Amino acid sequence: MRHLGSPWQHADRSCFSRISRPLSVGRTLWIAFFAAAAGRLQVVGSSLLTAAIEQNRSVAFKDCMRRSGGGGDEALSSLLKSTSRQCRKGLKSFYCQRVADVPVVRESAPMEQFCGRSGESAASQKAAFQLEPVQNARVAFFVLAFGYPENVGRLISKIVQFAFHVLVHVDIKRPAYLRQLTDWVGAQGLEAKVNVTSEYRVNRGGVSTLKAWLGGMMWLLEHVNNWDYFVNLNDSDYPIARLDSLGRFLWLNRGSNFVNVGSAYKDCDCGRYLVYECGDELYSIAPELRYPRRPELQHASGPNLVAVTRDFAQYIASNRNVSGSPVKQVLDDLSILQQPDEKFFQTISVNSPYCRRHVRWGFHIWDRPGLSQDASTPEVAGPELKMLTPPLLSATFWPKLQDVKRTRLAVFFARKFDNKQTANIQDDVDAALSGDTADFSMDAGSWNQLEARAAEWLGALSRVVLGDAVGQQLDSLQVWQQSPVDGVYFAVSRFRARVRLPCASPPVRTTQTALAFNSVTDVFGSSSEGAIPVVALRSSGSPAQRGCRAVGWALLEELGARAPPAGPAESERSSALPSIGALRVGVDWSQELLTFLGPVSILPAGNLGKVMAVIYWTIAAARAFEEIGEYQELEVQWTSPHGKSGVERATLAPNSLVSWAAMPSSLPSQAGNWSVEVWLAGILQGSRTFHACSGSCSKLHAEAVTQYFQIVST
Repeated sequence: MRHLGSPWQHADRSCFSRISRPLSVGRTLWIAFFAAAAGRLQVVGSSLLTAAIEQNRSVAFKDCMRRSGGGGDEALSSLLKSTSRQCRKGLKSFYCQRVADVPVVRESAPMEQFCGRSGESAASQKAAFQLEPVQNARVAFFVLAFGYPENVGRLISKIVQFAFHVLVHVDIKRPAYLRQLTDWVGAQGLEAKVNVTSEYRVNRGGVSTLKAWLGGMMWLLEHVNNWDYFVNLNDSDYPIARLDSLGRFLWLNRGSNFVNVGSAYKDCDCGRYLVYECGDELYSIAPELRYPRRPELQHASGPNLVAVTRDFAQYIASNRNVSGSPVKQVLDDLSILQQPDEKFFQTISVNSPYCRRHVRWGFHIWDRPGLSQDASTPEVAGPELKMLTPPLLSATFWPKLQDVKRTRLAVFFARKFDNKQTANIQDDVDAALSGDTADFSMDAGSWNQLEARAAEWLGALSRVVLGDAVGQQLDSLQVWQQSPVDGVYFAVSRFRARVRLPCASPPVRTTQTALAFNSVTDVFGSSSEGAIPVVALRSSGSPAQRGCRAVGWALLEELGARAPPAGPAESERSSALPSIGALRVGVDWSQELLTFLGPVSILPAGNLGKVMAVIYWTIAAARAFEEIGEYQELEVQWTSPHGKSGVERATLAPNSLVSWAAMPSSLPSQAGNWSVEVWLAGILQGSRTFHACSGSCSKLHAEAVTQYFQIVST
């Protein structure tokens, strides 16, 4: 048994982890990551607040307001004198409410524990895997825009090709930007898939940023049906991967909510600094203090860029105003703190029924070593708010990006880009992804001729599903081969056979484009029971021409085997994620290409000596393996049609992503339905069936083929 390991250990430290923390240069500086637009920030020292937090003093709201107004709280009174007129009353009320709430928070009912304090959970026993078409997840993107208009246009142009829908929010402070982008979307003819809105005045670092993120998510829930995942992006983001690989990755990890969390979250009060937002002004109150949290609330923080399921998004939207719900409790706790947008998705992920669906992983990389203070661009609040922001990417980042691609990390976007200054590197990314250059070693894939025995097998399957009359006209039997790319190791096999049909009676209508017939009977005028209902043909002549023939491709695609949904939504959301994303069985496994070169799912019995089971672990499982940090016992059990079993045992490395195991040689080469089970640490993780056919598989029934394959028209 062999394993392919995860390459992310070093990348997790260099690219993904991010926690806000104070600088060691005084008590009045406030540091925030992901700097953004705000007008002005002031810093407030404290006295009543310090007494409440550090000395457990109880101060009533009215008493605080009276003492602050009369100079009893010198720090606040001093600041109020320099505060803008429209913000003074609100700041004073905010401050005193926080002072009065300290004992209330500490004495409140403990937060409900849904997963204990263990974070991610191992999967429980799963039922037999179901076979289904492998389809890209449908992704709704939300882009929060303040600057970089050229980059936003280029970003939209790239993601709209793959996206189920795109929503862009332009800061209400940028009306000219809104008009420009709206006009551009119309000129590009993208209105059906792209909406542009402007509702929020966003001061990044304040609660308005979180309101904008949640507002965009709720807009997509209300106006766009049937998407699977919500993915949010910033205006300086750009894809560094083929986005169809993102769709395949999300299919393999169905139900996972990808919200990266800093490693110190479990018992950390990191970043619990009070911030009051008023118009375009932010006021940081006693940044040296950590405002208390209710008992048992696990405070978590990390990047504000996430990928969450529609079900999780709907749970948040439906409960955000429900008193006592985990969502409302978390919102109330975080809305008074600095950068709640970098805390909310993390904290609700570990304090809700969805804690077992949470995966600590992010889809972005940036030049983390290049993080620096920046108070000069329109994205940074002001000189008092010391923001750390990543630099624009340049040629110096290119080797790091190439390394990420070589190690096949599951990351799909990078930042920061500004199309005015980074057009060259974005052009290089596009060229590498399209295969025009070899910078990312991208394999576009190719159709390869099958070796003789495999070609005989495919011919037999094609004749079964297309009927003998068509089957006699088959040639050029091929398999599609492509190495894993963009962090997605899972792929399904696709086979094709060329079909030639005479333009005989009844005549076959031909055009210069591919034709899709409703059934084989449309071609021949007579029924062929059990035939597959779609055949794609391309003409090689017109009916009037003597010797006219219609030529097309019959395409068979392997169905994916994965765990079925846990059940109704209520049980699904609280169930652990499966450890196995997909389970495949086939012949001639290539360890170099990580793909099958021969038959899959339906196998000639004579080839059973070369059969492999390939296990694709989910990211949730791989992260759990990493956290365990120890080798585990893995068993793959094979059962023959007559009930005889054999087991291969091995140890599973902590960083495994793909494992494969051969069928024990002691088992007989019997035709019929086989099964394979995967056990980890004594727990059944998944099982599936496959079929072994006698001889050249010519005696198969169409139903047997359609159990494991679908015919596709393109």
